[in-house]
Amino acid sequence: MGVNAGNALLLIASWINLLFYMLEIVLVFKYFQRPRRPLWHKIGVATFMVADTICTVGVCWQAYLVLLVFPCVDLGETGFPPSLFWPVSLTILATYATASVEQAFLCSLFFSLTQRRFITGLFVFSIFFHLGFSWASSVLVLKAQSPGGSAFTTTQIGAISCAVTDVSIAAALAFSFYRMESRTVKGRTTQTLLRRLGVLSLTSGVVVASITLLTVIALLKGLNVYIIFFFCQGRAYALTILANFLLGLPGISEPDCDPNGSTRNASTRRTDTGVVFHVNYTPRSANTAQPESLNLEELSDNVSDNVKALKAHPDPD
Repeated sequence: MGVNAGNALLLIASWINLLFYMLEIVLVFKYFQRPRRPLWHKIGVATFMVADTICTVGVCWQAYLVLLVFPCVDLGETGFPPSLFWPVSLTILATYATASVEQAFLCSLFFSLTQRRFITGLFVFSIFFHLGFSWASSVLVLKAQSPGGSAFTTTQIGAISCAVTDVSIAAALAFSFYRMESRTVKGRTTQTLLRRLGVLSLTSGVVVASITLLTVIALLKGLNVYIIFFFCQGRAYALTILANFLLGLPGISEPDCDPNGSTRNASTRRTDTGVVFHVNYTPRSANTAQPESLNLEELSDNVSDNVKALKAHPDPD
């Protein structure tokens, strides 16, 4: 019995999806173990966890139908069996639901760092735009009982607009991170800079934007490898958010005593938290640098104040 390339890629894609999904479960469990998490962040994490669970069910459902119920059948020649449209539709719905949650979190981070309402508004509009077309495509797939025609056109519009949204938000965040790092961080070693670059690429959405671009390119060119990128796309969105919430960057080690000789208590010591990045700045009224942690989990409390302080007291070149 022969195995065609499309079925083999579907099997590989389902395995990779399950690996990322299990990693996501572990990180979500770790996240909810942390005390005093903001309620709306918990709602967001729970939302994309439910969406990714539905998506993984859809992926496994497709793999079961194609590999066991209809083994070694070239769907491009024989057409899709009716029972396959439901899992396809669920996968589309869940993937772009997770995408929207991730993009909304990154928009919140961008606005907290820059206070640019117009650009943030454009990002929010693009989120709703691609979500509308993507969900419409899943409905059209069920209604027309075909992945082609208007359903495929709508899918293309949704995928392209989602990729544009991902790239735009990632570029805006990466530029904001770069400006703050270049103004406040001095004397970093090459190894440290490369490590921070890798972390910031993940937390700013550059990695998931690259996956989305590869997905769109494969879709437009009609490549079978598209299914690998698309099945893992939702998990990449979720892991981006979890990286922002859980990934701690080691800062400058600080002694228990300040320069005046007084011992700092536990409330003034910096603790390791899920950090997007650290910035060090020197206020004009002080002689020592004060480390601050900009954390997506703590945006409502201290990010705006930190950004204002940076703008008011920039480091001299």
